[in-house]
Amino acid sequence: MPYLPLPKSVGPFVTVVTLVLVVWLGYASVRSPEDLWAPGHLSRYHTDITKCSTCHTPFLGPTTSKCVTCHTAEVFAARSQPAIGLFHETAVQEGRPCLECHTEHRGAL
Repeated sequence: MPYLPLPKSVGPFVTVVTLVLVVWLGYASVRSPEDLWAPGHLSRYHTDITKCSTCHTPFLGPTTSKCVTCHTAEVFAARSQPAIGLFHETAVQEGRPCLECHTEHRGAL
């Protein structure tokens, strides 16, 4: 099926529009990445977190190593029942990701 050639003005127009979008996304990503890329509000337990990098590793997302920075075994021992602390300690030792059970960015549930 033969296609008609595009007008010569289409190429520069598409290039300019693409360049404007890339510059805008780059500027907005640097200026306020949380506002541009956040998938939703944090749960009520994490509302004090202000930077994405507190929980997220670039290009990997949230990782268990970031979670256990704040949620240590000592915190579980002090704030939860022994069975819950033991469950979480075992899960971390087995290398199971926290996101297997816990989700974020669903608002104050």
